Order: sequence, then C-alpha cells, then structure tokens
Amino acid sequence: MKYVKREQFIWNFQNRELIPSCYEKVFFNSANYKNENTSNSTEPVIYVSLVPTYLKYTLINDADYTQKKIIHKGKSGAGILIDGDYTVDSYLQKFTKRQLRVNLKRAITRLEESFNITYEYNFGTITKEKYNNLLFELRSMLEKRFQEKNIENMFLREWELHTKDLFNLINNKKASLFVIYHSEKPISISLNMHIKNSILFAKINAYDTDFAKFSLGHLDNYLLLGWCLDNKYHFLDLGFGILDYKMKWCNVFYDFEYHIYSKKGSLITKGISFFEVSKIKLKNHIKRLKIQEHLLNLKSFLKKPKKVIYQPKPKYKLKTVTAKESLNEKELKEINIKNEAYKSIRKPIYNYLYSNKLHIDTIKTYILITEDNCFVFKTKKNIIKINIL
Repeated sequence: MKYVKREQFIWNFQNRELIPSCYEKVFFNSANYKNENTSNSTEPVIYVSLVPTYLKYTLINDADYTQKKIIHKGKSGAGILIDGDYTVDSYLQKFTKRQLRVNLKRAITRLEESFNITYEYNFGTITKEKYNNLLFELRSMLEKRFQEKNIENMFLREWELHTKDLFNLINNKKASLFVIYHSEKPISISLNMHIKNSILFAKINAYDTDFAKFSLGHLDNYLLLGWCLDNKYHFLDLGFGILDYKMKWCNVFYDFEYHIYSKKGSLITKGISFFEVSKIKLKNHIKRLKIQEHLLNLKSFLKKPKKVIYQPKPKYKLKTVTAKESLNEKELKEINIKNEAYKSIRKPIYNYLYSNKLHIDTIKTYILITEDNCFVFKTKKNIIKINIL
C-alpha cells in the first residue's frame, strides 16, 4: 500500500492547466477554477509541492484531513495583479516610478524611429513553418546572450522539456509566442503559457543583444501587460525570482509552499506526516546555511570543467571623421550589415542610431579596405569610423 500521494502544483498548472486531484477548486482574486481532475485519495498522506501563495484552494473532503503549510525557502516569484480597469499607461502611472516610465517611452520611441518595427502575437494559430523559424530564433538569441555572459542557462539545458507539444499548445490557445520584428527579423521573442484564460505566465524571453540599448526586456513586459489588459486577464505572472526589473514592474510578490495533508485518526498517518514535515524543515535549514550552495561549488571545483563556447563581446572604438581626414572613396566598399560576416559592427551602429535619433535606412555602411578591422558608416551629416579592437 502506498502511504503518500505526491503531486507537483506549479509545473502542471502552468504547462497543462492541471490542478492536483486533491483540490476541488482553485481561487484567484474574483475568479475560481473548478478542477475537472478531482479524485478522493486512498493514500493517508497527500504531499503537494511548489504551491504559489497568490492562489487559494478548496481541498476535497477537507474535514477529513489535518493540514500543514510550510514556506519553500529559496523560491519566490513576482507578477502583476490586474484588479481594476487599467490601460498600460494608467497601470504604469499608479504602480511604477517615473524613471521607468520615462526610460520606457524613450526606448520605444527610439526603437520605432530607428528600425522598421512590427509586433506579432501568435496565439490560437501558427503555421508549422513559422513555429519552427521562431523556435530557431528564440534558441539562437538565448544561446548568444548566455554565451556572452559565459554562464549556463537552465531553459536551454531543458529545451526539449519546455518546448514539448508547444506547437499544439499555441494552436489550442494554451501558449503563445509574442514577437518584435525589425523588418523580417525577430529581435525579441517571449514564450508564454496561458492558464484558464485568466493567467498569463511569462515563461522565457530572449532578445537580440545587439539591440540592448533599446530596453527590449522592458518593452516585452509592456506588450505582455497590454495584451493581458486587452484580453481581460487577471494576472501576469513573471515567474521565479525577485529580480531588479521585476521590482520595477510588479505589484505582487509571492512565495511557494509545501502542503502536507494527513487523514485524521491514525498514528501511522501522523508519523508519516511528521517525517515529511521534518524533511522539509531540514531542507529549509540547509538552504538558510547555504550548505547546498557550498557543496555545489565544491562539486563544480572537483569535477572536470564542462566546455563552454564562450562568445566574448566585441570591443570597438567609434570616431567621427573630420573634414581634414576625408576618406578616399576608392578605399570604401559598401556592405550590408545583415550579412553575418559583419555582425560585430551591428551593436555600435545601433547604439549610434539610438543616441542620434536616426533610422537605419538613412545610413550606408562600408568596409575600409586599406585598414584591418575598420568600417565606416555615413549619415546625412557625419562619417563615422568603427575600429574593431
């Protein structure tokens, strides 16, 4: 006989819209979600892990169980509760600081001034060809970003798990890919899960780091929140971790809990429940002492290092060419920076466009054939040299 029934809440809820079978209903704000998967447990102890505290629950046969809730140390989350009739701008006005609003407005204006920007929401319908292309771009942008940081990304490590059946989920309105394009090229993609037509979980976002100056991470939040407001969603869940950008956006910060339910009237059940609770408390104590962190660092030190393809950020120097330093046109060969061979000069050019409020179609780019690693781009007013160091 099994004595403990174990269920994991957050993964199934966010990725499959499934609620653990021991809960009759889940409540969020004014919404409630009836569980179609309910069943009476034959096990005397029910153990549910990773339960977010922004949700409330009704247990089946609640009177038959003793309940114990314990905070999951080391995990927390953040999100945006939509409990009023807001627009994106009125939400920002009420809940965020002026500096974020100013910077965001400037970034959106500069992005749309400098590039041919379009926005696309793939939700409810997507072709296989577009799906494959967007997944390729999403992965490429993540790999580039984390190679530049020289750290491993957990989403990439579990790529197959996170993208399993995603094509069908998008077409069934249970997932989405929101995209920002420059012309035909995606420069930012967010992968989101949609829960009960009420909660949007922002699973992962990736952007082209050449556009870092344009605050695409904040723009992604702006688009997600706008979509949630337009579609009457109740909550935008930005997921694990209280990071700096979430502190600027979110009005809800939550913990995760372990829930231990034990049937009343049995010494065996009480003993099992006590054992499970003691294990959780021990884990939490280890986390407080950072023992696990020290062990992982030791393990990482002792084991053979894993080969990581490090992609350092290119270094460059920009210089405005003066009238006295006029260039010989014969030394210049026009190039297209869309070509991968010239990707190292995109970021300095994009940064210049941002600072000078210029559109990319108004400049021409060249390679200076008389100098190694030297490029030139011309605006209507200036000639700029780029030396790759």
